[in-house]
Amino acid sequence: MKYDYKNLIIVFTLVLLLVPLALQAQVTEGTLRGYVVDDTGEPLPGVTIEITSPSLMSARSQITDANGYFRFMFLPGGTYIICAKLDAFDVCWLKGIPITAAQTYTANVVMKQGVEEVTVEVTALAPVIDTESAAKTYNVTLSMMETIPLAARMNFSDVWMSLPGVADMYGDSPVINAGNITRDVEPGRSYFWSQHNQDDSYENKIMIDGMEVNDSMSGNSHAQINYEAIQEIDVKTAGAGAEYGNARSAFMNIITKSGGNDFQASFLFQYQPESLVGTNIEGGSPSATSYAIPAITLSGPIFKDKLWFLVSYKYDNENYTFPDTQIEPTIVRETRSHMPFAKLTWQAGNAHTMSFVYQDDYSVINNNNFPSYRYSTLDSAQVAKRGGPMTRLTWRWLASDSTYINFVAGY
Repeated sequence: MKYDYKNLIIVFTLVLLLVPLALQAQVTEGTLRGYVVDDTGEPLPGVTIEITSPSLMSARSQITDANGYFRFMFLPGGTYIICAKLDAFDVCWLKGIPITAAQTYTANVVMKQGVEEVTVEVTALAPVIDTESAAKTYNVTLSMMETIPLAARMNFSDVWMSLPGVADMYGDSPVINAGNITRDVEPGRSYFWSQHNQDDSYENKIMIDGMEVNDSMSGNSHAQINYEAIQEIDVKTAGAGAEYGNARSAFMNIITKSGGNDFQASFLFQYQPESLVGTNIEGGSPSATSYAIPAITLSGPIFKDKLWFLVSYKYDNENYTFPDTQIEPTIVRETRSHMPFAKLTWQAGNAHTMSFVYQDDYSVINNNNFPSYRYSTLDSAQVAKRGGPMTRLTWRWLASDSTYINFVAGY
């Protein structure tokens, strides 16, 4: 018997390529599942379940199985509505169900016999306890990012320091799962700090829409992103699954906004003069930092349910005054950053969605570094130029209710 090893190798190679892509989809999408029962608690098979959301370009539907079970995988983050229909039973609506990235949510439906429509407003779901995963996960939603005090909302890495288990920062990368940080003293020596952490900062992975953007050696991010273009941030500090490869510490995935069927606009202006900065540490000096940062965002449909757009522009204008300069009366480090962001999302078919992103983070930092700023002159100052454009193409294919392929390419 003759075997065609060439075709076998091709098939095996395709499997190896597609499986990671399918796993990668779990990084940016959520899952909604539940059971449909009647008012006596008996499962109802054959119920048509339809879900809609401003985050979806088209509705998705399923039929419950023999146990009344349904599951929708690979859902973009947002607020969802469930509609359950079955002959001789009331039409049941569940509204206001929140879905976030890489999380599984349960929403059970109870149907009664009749011909009426019953609406249930979901104000909050029970805390998510995923018995299928041992991951320690924190999801930072848009409302959290808009309300928690993150300085000037200039850097996504600020989110790290708001999470439990983060002990310190090394550049844009955190020291995670530190057992403790202690201040010790040895005879004849001055105080020093020591940290006993489980994982090193260079072992983190930072992603934007599932695409890795950090240096695998240092852990620092190669890219910044306009903060106003972020929809949510999913962080895992322990127990991550196979889809989060190439690192052994924490994983941060930044999910960007995608526009919608309604036109929206927002304008943000942040201003902080140096005179308003203080300190609550006795004998300490306040950070001599001032900034004026405008940002504008526009989004909406080009063709409803077919093609969406989102554009945003942010200008970072920050000054930092070096303390205790001895030669120059004042040395100010000036940071000027242009951060445009543009995204197109196209529903190419019922099972195919494509998105294209262009973003930039070009920065010029005057008086960035000195041999010694206290005893240096402005002539010895260095000018730093950082960042640049980045593009990203994403193709999502919902092959079936349980199979999803996500392809991401960027430069």
